[in-house]
Amino acid sequence: MKKHILLLAFAGCTFALSAQISVGLSGGANYTSWKWEVDNLPTGAFDQPAFGWRAALLAEIPLNKQLKLRTELGTQVYANGEKKSFIFPDDFLNGDFDGSQYHYRENYQFWEFSVLAEVLPFRKMSWFYVVAGATGGRLTKGWPSFKALEPDKEQLSGTPIDVKNDNWHHNSLAADLGLGGNIPLSKSIKLKLESRFLYFFNELDDLDNVHSRISPVMLNLACVYTL
Repeated sequence: MKKHILLLAFAGCTFALSAQISVGLSGGANYTSWKWEVDNLPTGAFDQPAFGWRAALLAEIPLNKQLKLRTELGTQVYANGEKKSFIFPDDFLNGDFDGSQYHYRENYQFWEFSVLAEVLPFRKMSWFYVVAGATGGRLTKGWPSFKALEPDKEQLSGTPIDVKNDNWHHNSLAADLGLGGNIPLSKSIKLKLESRFLYFFNELDDLDNVHSRISPVMLNLACVYTL
């Protein structure tokens, strides 16, 4: 029995050493579309899409010449926004009853873990790949921001959004699909440029009469080192 265990351990170590495990850092931006719907209202409420950011650690291991398994651990901020008018005392004194224009933005931060398969569909295009898998996340933080659209107006800061109460879905699960390309810099270092789309299976809120869903598109650039 001990011989079998030692044999399996040796085989596992041999595979890990010969598999050319790669590790790296990934960063990029996302563009997120939002949809908010409230029951018993004739139309849904749609927030303006906005840009967010993402940063992650990654590790990948080749299973064969055309298939790699990748895991990622990182954080991502999804955002929305809209233009709003705020009326301040100075506006009343100046006879401006339309108020001051501000760009209102909400930011939601998730910690995420992804398991992805990276497939090379064309042997003659070894640099091109398709990536597919799943991403699970945990909502940990939310905050608003205000950007003045008039040069003489001050910036405003909002109070944090309480995302820890029961009105929010704290855990998320999404299908993760995309296309990418490898850019070799040396025998052991390469860049990975890819575009990915996340389809969330759950809503952002946990209210019965409110339905919110996000649809992010990501553009990522990673630097990967083969051990």
